[in-house]
Parts: sequence; C-alpha cells; structure tokens
Amino acid sequence: MNDILFRNVMIYDGSGAEPRLGDVSVKDGKIAAVADKISGHHALTIEGNGLALAPGFIDAHSHSDSYVLVDPMRDCRLRQGVTTEIAGQCGSSKGPAAQPVHPDFKRFREATAGKNYKFYYTYDELTEDLEAVRPATNQMAFVGHLVLRGSVVGMENRPATAEELDRMKALLEEAMQQGAPGYTVGLVYSPSQYAPTEELIELAKVVAKYDGIYSTHMRGEGASLLDSVKETIRIAKEAGVRTNISHLKVMFEKNRPLLKESLRLIEEANAEGCDITFDVYPYTATSAGFLSTLPPSYLAHGIDWVLEELSTPEGVARLEHIILNQTEDWEDSLLHAGFDKDMLVVGEKTPEAIGKTYHEVAVEKGISDTAAFAWLITENGGAGTDVRFLMNEEDVEMLYRHPLCLVGSDGLYKGQGEMSHPRAWGTMTRYLGRYVREKKVQTFAEGIHRITGKTADRYRLKGKGYIREGYDADLVLFDPQTIIDHAEYKDPFRPNEGIEMVFVGGEAAVVRDQLTGVRNGKVLRYGK
Repeated sequence: MNDILFRNVMIYDGSGAEPRLGDVSVKDGKIAAVADKISGHHALTIEGNGLALAPGFIDAHSHSDSYVLVDPMRDCRLRQGVTTEIAGQCGSSKGPAAQPVHPDFKRFREATAGKNYKFYYTYDELTEDLEAVRPATNQMAFVGHLVLRGSVVGMENRPATAEELDRMKALLEEAMQQGAPGYTVGLVYSPSQYAPTEELIELAKVVAKYDGIYSTHMRGEGASLLDSVKETIRIAKEAGVRTNISHLKVMFEKNRPLLKESLRLIEEANAEGCDITFDVYPYTATSAGFLSTLPPSYLAHGIDWVLEELSTPEGVARLEHIILNQTEDWEDSLLHAGFDKDMLVVGEKTPEAIGKTYHEVAVEKGISDTAAFAWLITENGGAGTDVRFLMNEEDVEMLYRHPLCLVGSDGLYKGQGEMSHPRAWGTMTRYLGRYVREKKVQTFAEGIHRITGKTADRYRLKGKGYIREGYDADLVLFDPQTIIDHAEYKDPFRPNEGIEMVFVGGEAAVVRDQLTGVRNGKVLRYGK
C-alpha cells in the first residue's frame, strides 16, 4: 500500500511529552518504526526541514454524520489536519429510529433536513452506508436522543410512557451491541427538550452497561447553567455513566461568573467518583438551526403549525410578545443578546440575507426585527442556520487551560460551497495557533495531546491518537511556528496556514492545502 519515511521531523507523539527530533516510517497503513534514525530504502522519503509530525487530529465533537453521506471528501476537516471525527452529537443522528417513525417527527425532519431525508433503523445499517461512501476521514457516530424520542414519541411536550421508554431503550441497547459509543442529547432542541431527567437517566443506564459515554448539550448555557450542570451530574451519578459536556460555555455577559462555579461543580463531582469531561470550540459565537431560537412551546405543535403561525401579522405579534416579555422559560438569545447578534449563514430560499443579522434584514425590508426573523423561518420552510455572538474570549481561554477540556468543532458543513460557521474549517488550526502558541493556554505538546491521544483515550479509539509502532498512520505534517486559521464568519472558506500534509491510513489526503482525492477513512466502532 505505502512505504514512507519521514526524516528529521520534530515528533509530537500524542502523549503530551515534549517533542524530539527523529524519523518515522510507515508501511501498509501502519506506523512501522519510530527512532532517532531509520535506515533502508523507502518508496517515498519526506524531509522534515523544520516541520513537525503529529498524530492526525481528532475532532471530539463533529456533526459530520449529517452530510458525510453526500460529501464524503470532508475537505473542511482534512485541510485543518483532522483525520477522525466523532459525530452524532447534540442528540442529532440519523438513527436508529423506531419503525414506523412517528409522523410528526418525520414531517419535522423532512421540513428541516429535506424531503429525501433517510432514517436508519439499526446502527449497523447506518455504518454500512457510511462505509459504502468511503469517507475521507475516519468516522465514529453516537446515537442521538432526538431520533430515539422523536421517532417513538413524536413532537409532543410530555413524558414518555413506560412502553415508549422501553422502545427507546431497546433501540439504544441494540446500537450499543453493534458498536455505538453511547448516546447524546440536545436539551435545547425539540423534541429532546421535553424529556424529563428521569428519561435521560434510564437511557444512560443502558449506555453504562457497555462502559459507553453520555454526551450532553445541556438544557441551559446562560442563566440556568448551574442547574444544567447539576442535572448532568445527577445523570452521571445515578446512571453510573461516563459523561461529556458538549461545548461547555456561558452565554451573555451578565452570566459570566457562573462559569467558574460550573467548573467547581464538575471537579467536585469527579472527586466523588464521577467521570465527567467537556469539550470547547475556539470561537465566541455559537451556531444552530434557527428554529431552536423559538420558544419551547412552538415546535410541540408541529412544524406546520409554526410555519402557519409565523406567516400572519397576528402570529408575529404573539411571538414578539413572548420574546420581549419572556412569558416562557427558555434562554431567549434574541432578547438577551439582540437581533443584531444573530447572523444568518444558511437559508436556501433567502440567499440575499446570507451573512446579515436579523436586524439588518429588518432594516432592509422596513419591518420589525421579529417580523424579519419570522419571514426568514417561513420563507425557508424552517430550514436555516444562524450564528450567534454570545460569548467572551476570556472564558474560552479559561476553559482551555482546564485539564478536563477536549477540543471539538461542533462544526457542520453541508458541502457544495454552502456557508457555515468558520469552526467547520478552522477549529484545530485556530486552537493550536491562537490559543496554544499565542495565548499559551498550555504547552504545544499538551495542546497536541488534547486533540490526539487524550481524545483517543477518552473515546476508546484503538490505534489512534499516538505515533507508536503498530498504530494507524493517520498523521499531520505541519509548521508549529505558522499554523493558524484564516476562516472568517462571512468567509469561512479561507485556507488555513501551516498544514503541510495530512495522511489517513498512510495515504496522503492533503498536500499543501490541496486535496489529493484519496478517501481512506474507516468507520470506527466503539472499543474495536
């Protein structure tokens, strides 16, 4: 397959140890040797010339499973050095779903993800399709609570019945037996936000039987952050489950003091026997489908009701009243941050609004901010994504300095040149360049460890994360002095700097920011 010698490279082996100058050889997709000097003939010799070699970067929080089936090239990840993606996050996965899928949830998925949306009814079925498209990066996918609950219960705001909960548990159990790493929740998204804590605990107990992971996009990341962390700790304790908090953050300036207290709660829980980590992306703006900005009651009525309600002046007035007066209990970003802090990045039917805030759209159309928001939702049939500028960079720095922190992009890129949050393209290069090298949140060796060996150990990725004999030859050749991102919110496609070559399974996938066309990724099953 391949026979490569990297000569005189600065080796960051993924362990957190300081780098050393040496040679690394690759044979048949595996690391064959690591030594000060390696002799003998090799089909290809790559001279270090001041460059560093690290294990392929692992994105601890990806949404690749949403689009890898239609965009298997994964150029947004490869070009930043990512060779493995851990997907199915925030409760969103393509399966397993119950048969038949509840009609309300089916309609919701078709409205927000396309009429040809395909549900998968077993984890094996999903992984087989992933394998068939030959992804360019390695893929491992969690089971999402959205599809478990939505396919069984639908969009109703109520607890699941005992029978419904048993059906969800059976779907999850089968997926764990087939190699799923665990299950994730997105507790700000419908219908998962309607699930009581007890339901989440019962499902987490299934995951705990297989020593899997419960990963949570918590109910609140603003004023309710501490309550959300306490709920997460309760689930971790009562289910006895290894736990990860997705994209830990605090939103809105007035809530910043809560972040340190949340870390104290997590540390205290771990001291009492829990096993909780968290991941963070290196940006101060979040992003989500714009339906998640609506009050929780809306989607409980179904997507068709939402579109009809927001298409009338009376419906817009009712929404504005709820937003401005907070007559429902949710983290109202439009009120707390403002319509000028939410920027549309995906809206197929309104291309003229891409890259503009809701307030800017309102000014252009001569309507209220709420009316502009409602117009974008109805025009796009509920399918759209925005970017929300809600966080403080000092908090991002603080989190990266914490030893429990992993790095995940939370990035979602559809392909075909569609706009996205820049984190889809620049997370790893920004983390290493801006936060590790420039802001010195940790040593460079520790920074590499966070996105390689530490993540591989956490998610039981065998053969990944380290430069060691016998490990998979997923490798990144880069310049530690220049590595940096250039992706911007209004131009996320600007190329990264400092990534020289990226190898997946010993095959070169990127050479000087150019894709080679190689798709050598594998579908990974938990602990296998």
